[in-house]
Amino acid sequence: MERWEEKRQEEVEREAAWRDVEHVKVLPRAIKPHALQPAHLKVPFGYYRRFIPKFAQIAAPLQEVLHGHPKETFKRPTAINWEKEQEQNFQKKKIPADCDKLPKNSPSGVYVIKPHLSPPLVVYCHVDEDDNRWTVIQKNSKTTEITWHESWTTFKYGFGNVMKDFWLGNEYIHLLTSQNVYMVRFLLKDKSDKEWYADYDIFSLDKEVNGYALRLGRYSGTAGDYLTVFDTNTVHDNMKFSTKDKDQDRSGSHCAASYSGWWYDNCFLVQLNGKSYIYWKNVCLGDCNESMIMIRPTGIC
Repeated sequence: MERWEEKRQEEVEREAAWRDVEHVKVLPRAIKPHALQPAHLKVPFGYYRRFIPKFAQIAAPLQEVLHGHPKETFKRPTAINWEKEQEQNFQKKKIPADCDKLPKNSPSGVYVIKPHLSPPLVVYCHVDEDDNRWTVIQKNSKTTEITWHESWTTFKYGFGNVMKDFWLGNEYIHLLTSQNVYMVRFLLKDKSDKEWYADYDIFSLDKEVNGYALRLGRYSGTAGDYLTVFDTNTVHDNMKFSTKDKDQDRSGSHCAASYSGWWYDNCFLVQLNGKSYIYWKNVCLGDCNESMIMIRPTGIC
C-alpha cells in the first residue's frame, strides 16, 4: 500500500512539472518527460529539467521548417557558391596564379600555383638570368623514360615528373592561359648542347570543344619560325591538338598515331613530344638533347 502511494505521488509531481514547462512547446505533445525515463531507473524528474533549454535549441530549427520557413533555416550550397568560396580561400592563402607571381629572387624549382578556375597545380618554375619567372608546361629529353604515345585524356590532364620530363596537361594549359595574356618560349638544346629559342609574344590554348587549338603571336629568336610560317604545305599555328585516339590534323594520314600528341598539319615542322625524338626544322632533325616549353605574362597588353 505504501509503495502504491509513493508511485502515485511521483505521477502527480511529474504531471505538475509538465504543466509548468508546457508553454515551451518544444517536444511533441505525445512525448512527456516521464515517458523518457526508463521503467527500471528511478531518476527524479528534476534531473530532466536541466535538459529542457537544450531541447528548445535543438527543436527550434525543426519547428521553423514544419511551419513553412525552410529557406530561412537551411541554405543549400550551390556549386557556384562553393567554387567562389574555394577561390577566396586560395586567395587568402596567397597561392600564386602562376610562376610570375612568385616573390622576387625566388630560385628555380617546384612550386604550387592556383590559376583561376583551376585546381592547385604542382609545376616547375624556371627563373632566368633576368629574374623572369616562367611556368614550364613541357619538358623532354633524349633519354626520357616517357613514351609520349598517350591518349587524349592523358594529354588533357598531364603526365610525367615535373622534376624530369612531363606534359602539364592541355586543360590546365588552357585554364592557365585564359586568366591573362601570355607569351611562350620554346627552348632547345641541340646534340652539341647549344641552346636555341623561339619566342612568341602571344600564346594560348583554345578550349577542349575547339580541340585545344594552338594560338601564337609574333616570333622572335634564334631557332627560326617554324610554327606560324606556312612551309611545305604545313603550319602549326591554329591547328587542333591530335592524339593516337583523336585525329584532328589535316593530312590524309593519322600523324599522332605514328608519332605522339601534338598540333599537326601535314604532318610537322616542329615536334617536341617524342621518345628520343625532338625535332625542329634546321636545328635538329630528331636528335636534340632537350626541349622545354615555358610561359609567362606578356608585356604587350
